[in-house]
Amino acid sequence: MSRALVWLCFVSFSCSGIYEVKGSLWYELITHQLERIEEKLTDRNNVTQARIDSLAKNVETVNFNLLDRIAKLETTMLSKQRSMESQLKGIAASVSTLNNQTGQILKNHFDLVIASCGMAKTTGVYRLQVPNMDVFCESSGGGWLVIQRRFHGETNFYRTWYDYRTGFDTVRAHSELWLGLEPIHQLTAGGQYELFVYIENELQQGRHARYSEFKVSQEDDGYRLTVGGYSGTAGDALSSHNGAKFSTSDVDNDRNRTMNCADELRSGWWFTDCGASNLNGLFKKASSGYGIAWGSWTKAGRYSKMMIRRK
Repeated sequence: MSRALVWLCFVSFSCSGIYEVKGSLWYELITHQLERIEEKLTDRNNVTQARIDSLAKNVETVNFNLLDRIAKLETTMLSKQRSMESQLKGIAASVSTLNNQTGQILKNHFDLVIASCGMAKTTGVYRLQVPNMDVFCESSGGGWLVIQRRFHGETNFYRTWYDYRTGFDTVRAHSELWLGLEPIHQLTAGGQYELFVYIENELQQGRHARYSEFKVSQEDDGYRLTVGGYSGTAGDALSSHNGAKFSTSDVDNDRNRTMNCADELRSGWWFTDCGASNLNGLFKKASSGYGIAWGSWTKAGRYSKMMIRRK
């Protein structure tokens, strides 16, 4: 439009003569054109301004919405932060409690892991370091380790060589058990041990036998028994088994040439010629008259316990 105005001005200046001839008509024409141009410019300015106003309003709306969303986001983040801080405090408290409990468990564990029953503070089940296994310790009398116990007859002691080698039944306060020939060998091979035997007869009268020397050799030697130095009230029914190998129904190491004593007596023991004692015999006396035997004291004992202690 500016170019048209310049052109019109130039024409009007150059044709001043024509103005004089056609003065009023030309002037009105120019004036009319200028008014139309002014109207168009005004309309365009109005449209542009309307667009600017609309855009500004939209920008304002968007800006308001953004600010509102940012404010809500900040509120949400603050709430989550506080929730996370609360959860972290709870976790920290739980971790602290767990650490305390773990420490107590470890303390209890280390209290229960012992090198020998001489370290046992009370009677009960402990974890022995060597061999690595659970054992039952009796703290009274200087710390004895129970290797055999019978009192209700629910556990079958007529077992194979494998069972007697590894041990059977669960080590706990009120259970019959056989610790196992291999653990007994490992224990007695590591030092000098003594043996204490307690046995009750058919009338539940109790007596004891104590041996100052007790040892069991390795498996390839048949878990041979070394025992001696008797004292006590039950009579010496084990010294005659000194030097005997262990026998079971499936491994006959006894000195009897006519029968397998372990199979005959339904037991596992250090039999010689069947011998004077058999604490692993039948809990109830068999028809043959054999049961839990200890010399002349009993042939059908109702309770037996063998315990060893390092000297």
